[in-house]
Amino acid sequence: MKKVEIEKLFLLLGFFFGCLFIFLIPPFQSPDEDSHFKKAYTISEGRFYALSNGKISGLKIPDVMHLYIEDKLSVREDLDYKYTYKDFYSDQFFPSDFSHKTLREVSTSKVAPIAHLIPATGILFAKLVSPIFVDGTPSTAFMLYFARFFSLISYLTIGYFALKVTPVFKKSMMAILLLPMSLFLGSMVTYDNLLIPVSLLAIAYILKLIYDKKELFQKKHFILFCVIGYILLNVKVVYSLLLLLLLFVPKDKFIGKSDKDKFQTYFKIAGIVFLFTVLLKLPNYFLDVEPTKTLASDQLRFILTHPFDYTKILIFNFLGQLRIQLCWMIGTFGLLDTQMPPLFLMLSFLNLLFVFVMDAISEKVQISYKLKMTVLLILILSVVGMYTIMYIDWTPKIFGVVGGDQITGVQGRYFLPLLICCPILFSNRIFDRNKRIQEFTKTYFLKSVFVLSTCLAVSILVNLVRFWV
Repeated sequence: MKKVEIEKLFLLLGFFFGCLFIFLIPPFQSPDEDSHFKKAYTISEGRFYALSNGKISGLKIPDVMHLYIEDKLSVREDLDYKYTYKDFYSDQFFPSDFSHKTLREVSTSKVAPIAHLIPATGILFAKLVSPIFVDGTPSTAFMLYFARFFSLISYLTIGYFALKVTPVFKKSMMAILLLPMSLFLGSMVTYDNLLIPVSLLAIAYILKLIYDKKELFQKKHFILFCVIGYILLNVKVVYSLLLLLLLFVPKDKFIGKSDKDKFQTYFKIAGIVFLFTVLLKLPNYFLDVEPTKTLASDQLRFILTHPFDYTKILIFNFLGQLRIQLCWMIGTFGLLDTQMPPLFLMLSFLNLLFVFVMDAISEKVQISYKLKMTVLLILILSVVGMYTIMYIDWTPKIFGVVGGDQITGVQGRYFLPLLICCPILFSNRIFDRNKRIQEFTKTYFLKSVFVLSTCLAVSILVNLVRFWV
């Protein structure tokens, strides 16, 4: 295994365990998979945007599909629920009648279509091959498994290039990508399996531009950061803060080798991203919907007029939720009702932390304090942004109050794209002359792969017992 390249090892482990996740997790037993699948399905039919009927805005969903999904969601937190091979067979191979459709409110209806293009492609492929397996319109489950498989391939492909490109922290990136929760999400229909590897790909190219002396900022970088910037800004805006690290790319990497040329390039990228953001959101602005009063504006006013009170609420909720958020970030499957055994949750967390520290010690790059402070600022602003967005938009819907002391809606999986900040912050040259520590950092990776594989195997076993046995 010492001779296997990290990115190829990632593909091998990711594909094996990812495929097991795809078929062991029953339909729609992953966070928000129902709303993401509905959006992908409408895109596969050529409808990229929400529709309205004067009262509500949403997506036109086949009634049969809606009832099937609601039935699957009804078992949330029912730990006695079991999915059988009979269900598995009948759900996929019996045709469905999707002729009757109803406009329904779907949380992802206004999300940028780019977030669901990959699973939509999987659904299209399922429709093309369905005549081989199904005598009629393919069922919801039939299309779902193809959408999951295409999502996994996308996750592995983008992750592979992130690992191949980055000149540093390869081991840390692999540990993030193969964290049980990361690979679980990478195998489901959700935009998290796009955001996690895309965020790492962005950091990989930025680090290459900063630390690889031969790498110059070319047209491919310009196009790549336009696409990444659009994805991050329009799918989950807080992750776009990671692109602030572009400020540390040396000016001599640009054609003009000047600060002026560097910032002109960045302004062009920002201009293109904002232009496409506005243009591709225009259809959402013309929806004919009756205005409804929400508490979001009142909640925002409370934050602006009571900044110290909100700071206390933010800190209280962050610290109070820290334990459960760590569990959700590392390995809580199903509809967040299927948790890894505590022993393996702890092993996964400690292994991840050890990989970050070992990687930070063994890498020979000199990361400046300015870059570290910027990374820390990005990390803080991203977490504060997540909690604040949920406090403004989601919390009032759940509790119906303004200025409450609780923040709900934040989930540990939201922190996964930000984990790459950790090895950057840990980076140091203190142990460069300590041969024993340096030798240990080199050999620990093999041990970490063993722990990663073991924790993934336990994750598979947990889901097997939870849903099948």
